[in-house]
Amino acid sequence: MPKKVPKFIDQDFSVVNTSDYLIAKSPLESGSYTIRALAAPDEIAEFLQIAPQSPTLVLRRQTYSAGQVVTFVKMWHAGDRYQFSGEL
Repeated sequence: MPKKVPKFIDQDFSVVNTSDYLIAKSPLESGSYTIRALAAPDEIAEFLQIAPQSPTLVLRRQTYSAGQVVTFVKMWHAGDRYQFSGEL
């Protein structure tokens, strides 16, 4: 990201939304994501305050601008507290 959006790290994100800033500086071209059901490893379970090996939903997302990856995130969600939905 430093090469694609050089001043990103200098922003005060309590004032500026990270997504809004990125889109303004590096317009979103496309994105992709996957959602998987996985058992929580010990460290993740501790962060989520759930028992180890509890079911989780793991979202991995990448966004692209000018043919390059701009963001990559991997988010773990406690399986009994979250759902993902959409419309076609």
